[in-house]
Amino acid sequence: MKNRGLAIAVLTFAMFMDLMDVTIVNVALVDIKQDLGASSAELQWVLSGYTLAFAGILITASRLGDRFGRQRVFIVGIAGFTLASLLASLAQNGETLIAARFVQGAFAGLMVPQVLASVQALYKPKERAPIFGIIGVITALAAVIGPVLGGWLITSNPLGGHWRSIFYINL
Repeated sequence: MKNRGLAIAVLTFAMFMDLMDVTIVNVALVDIKQDLGASSAELQWVLSGYTLAFAGILITASRLGDRFGRQRVFIVGIAGFTLASLLASLAQNGETLIAARFVQGAFAGLMVPQVLASVQALYKPKERAPIFGIIGVITALAAVIGPVLGGWLITSNPLGGHWRSIFYINL
């Protein structure tokens, strides 16, 4: 494939957004609680619902990519993740935010297996190690950048919406 570098850049960026989204929400919990009147249990579900849905669909998503095409499943994942981010940003109560996070996690779970499978398909075995190294660095950066970016977005409020801005950036 001629544009495999571009393909991997897009796939890796999507994976970055997914992993950042896991950590960025942590710093917004106090603001979410105050704004929505969410209970402690609801806040735990806001975090756990994403992870549960994400983990629960990974194996199925990998098989869906094999069956219907990695690109198609990846695009469905991106579209659903973006729509769920919009729904999360519009949530007016804890229950809606929890539901949006479950949906967001499920669609992120559709995306991620396609990234790793695409590396296998686009690169020969000898070429894969550097690509997986880059993916590893990107995932580490996402885990660090998420809380820092989330804190800055909430404190500075450059996008408006205070805690909701952590979901706006996915749009």
